[in-house]
Amino acid sequence: MPAPAPSATAAGIPRSTKILLALLALIAGGALVFLASLADGAFFWLVLTAGVTVLCAAARLAVVLLRPAWTGAMTNLTLAVASVGLTVCAVELVVTGWLANPEVVDTTDEVMELAEPLLVPGLLSDAALERVRGRAGMAALPDAWQKRTVEVPGAQTAFRWHGTLHVMDGNRFRRATTLPPPTGERFRIVVVGDSLTYGTGIAAEDTYAALIERQLSGTHAVESINLGVTGHQSADVLNVVRKFVPQLEPDLVIYGVCLNDFLPAGVDQYQSDAFSVPLPAWLKDYFVRHSRLAALLESRYDVMLINLGLRRDFIEDLLSRGFEENRERFGADVRGMADVLQSQGIPGIAMVLHQNPDAEGPSRQTAAIAERLLAEAGFRVVGSQDYFERFDGRALRVSAWEGHPNEIGHAVFASLLLVPVKEMPALEAYRLR
Repeated sequence: MPAPAPSATAAGIPRSTKILLALLALIAGGALVFLASLADGAFFWLVLTAGVTVLCAAARLAVVLLRPAWTGAMTNLTLAVASVGLTVCAVELVVTGWLANPEVVDTTDEVMELAEPLLVPGLLSDAALERVRGRAGMAALPDAWQKRTVEVPGAQTAFRWHGTLHVMDGNRFRRATTLPPPTGERFRIVVVGDSLTYGTGIAAEDTYAALIERQLSGTHAVESINLGVTGHQSADVLNVVRKFVPQLEPDLVIYGVCLNDFLPAGVDQYQSDAFSVPLPAWLKDYFVRHSRLAALLESRYDVMLINLGLRRDFIEDLLSRGFEENRERFGADVRGMADVLQSQGIPGIAMVLHQNPDAEGPSRQTAAIAERLLAEAGFRVVGSQDYFERFDGRALRVSAWEGHPNEIGHAVFASLLLVPVKEMPALEAYRLR
């Protein structure tokens, strides 16, 4: 059977013309892809789709010359690229409209309705509440929120993150001045812990340590010294207590417990990489910068895997990896802290801090273990059961890109801690006359 004759169109186009058309399409496709890098949102996907489609058309022309049998497959590929690209463009428009509706993404009012019965009146400022509200609905990290190094006199490290100044001294405490010597003129509170106590993602004046001082200062001569250090575990907190409590001579020590304090010193949160997307970081960043859809998927992907049971969250990962040893270590560390305080005649208050409360999940179970060990060591424990139940399933995080507690969370922590602090007889000697 004779082979079919080439079409008149294909036969009528000279080879040199096909090569020229392929080169022109290649240049045009590259130019469109470059223009897409200057755009955002649906227009980004539209121009990118056009560019990749033109590149596929250029490849098809090359295939006609080099591998004619592949021409049909390349045609189908070109049509598929165009169809998928236009579909993604439409989804981008839907996501943009959804995120533009604050009623869909802003749960601040719902969280505040739960928080108000716990909050000390006036403790959470209107400005702080507006900062929480202003972070709702962001699908991409704004340029103003990117981490930028700055210079601050007296600070060893200083940077802005989420538009907020973060400073660290030589001990990595959140301060740019030397630690104040004891004078006995004020009721002194030393607060120890990790990044939740440091206040990563929010202003220093909105941390629970600062809020406790602000609330008490209206009636008492009081000062609060925040010794929270990002990345510290219970062993590190014990070292801070041993070194700085005798030096600062506080009247009270508050330990803000994070559930990752159970980990050994120097060990970050365990991360499960199951079902990770094997894309280079630069490629992920490229799409996240230009597309709200990509940014939304990037920020929600891990949560989706955890909700589907395909990936363990941090607490489940922690409990599955030698937790007995970690529990013994944590218990020994808090007993060591209590020994230091008791030797100095200083009372200690402790509370488990958590920005993703789950009333019946592993985080609550771990918090209960921590509270029992703290109570056995001699700390007065502010129970977190009511907090976990009240905010069950609610995220009190700064943003999708900053998982530490937001201003509402810190105001709740401060309000709960203020209850036992105000009951201390020693505080009455510092009441303002």
